[in-house]
Amino acid sequence: MTKQRNEGGADRIEVLDGWRAISVGLVLVAHLLGHSSIKLPDLFGAPALATFDPLARLGVDIFFVISGFVICRGLMRERRETGRISLPAFYARRVFRIGPPLVAYLACVALLAWMGVVEIHGYGPLARALTFTCNIANADCGGWLGGHTWSLSVEEQFYLVIPSFLVLLAQNRPAALAMLIVFCLLGLVFSAFDILIQFVFIGAGVALALNEDSVRRAVRLLPSWAGYALLAAAPALGWARHAGYELAGLAIVAIIPTLLMWTMLRPSHWRDVLLSPPLRAVGRVSYGVYLWQQLATYPFAGAGALFYLGAVAGCLAWSLVSFHWIETPLIDFGARLSRRLKQAQASNFSCAPALPRTQ
Repeated sequence: MTKQRNEGGADRIEVLDGWRAISVGLVLVAHLLGHSSIKLPDLFGAPALATFDPLARLGVDIFFVISGFVICRGLMRERRETGRISLPAFYARRVFRIGPPLVAYLACVALLAWMGVVEIHGYGPLARALTFTCNIANADCGGWLGGHTWSLSVEEQFYLVIPSFLVLLAQNRPAALAMLIVFCLLGLVFSAFDILIQFVFIGAGVALALNEDSVRRAVRLLPSWAGYALLAAAPALGWARHAGYELAGLAIVAIIPTLLMWTMLRPSHWRDVLLSPPLRAVGRVSYGVYLWQQLATYPFAGAGALFYLGAVAGCLAWSLVSFHWIETPLIDFGARLSRRLKQAQASNFSCAPALPRTQ
């Protein structure tokens, strides 16, 4: 059986697809129950919005850690196999993975707004999502239907740094650390502190990839019940963080990588759930689901539970169709372009005159 590959060529870790499905499911459920036209009574003395938003936040946190881990792992594999990391090849893959689905979603929202079906805060703010700046100074990216692209902005900004960081890490560790510090300071200046914290979650995924062997050894020492305890603690800490206890967020930064590695290494009932075909199928198309769930949970006037059940089903169906018939061909094209760029870079490197070594 041929092995599936992630972006960058690393072997695909199927249990992470299950986690992707869980994370996008948390976002979808939280938006459906807290933002749509489905009216719920106050729960635990708090409005539904305050009750369910921590679940959406936790889902995004899981996304960030997985993304940082997978991207960094793929880049490290590239460096081991070729001796270098090709930045043009990396960004070619990112453009054809992230760009087309985002453009299709924004175009659909703009069309629906023009038809009067939905309301946005203008086409200019909506287009800002294409610049990946929706997390800067609480920028308006079209209201609810473009607001969720703040997370894409966080990721793509971080990916301006990760490849160069790994290149520097192999050559000059102090310089690599200085670059990360400057990046975080810029994030603190231009973004809200809450957004800066999200960089930490992606960084946790990067740290997991850089120290995978050590984390594997540590996780193997955990008792079998520890994973389930952490699984229960994560949402509880999410609500605590939402209530203002920021230290709970730091605990979640440690818990999510541990849970990911626990399910990658240790047999458990939870691992069996994550590896179930339905969850893995949703996980494979989770990026599309994340984009379109914002439209599926839009507060349409007079819409009820039955309408939203159909909207969510349509979101899942379209994400599957889009992934297999639109996104996959473009991802493959990006991968082919990436290989050509690597080959051209390797050819130029081999033809270049050798530099004198410094003493």
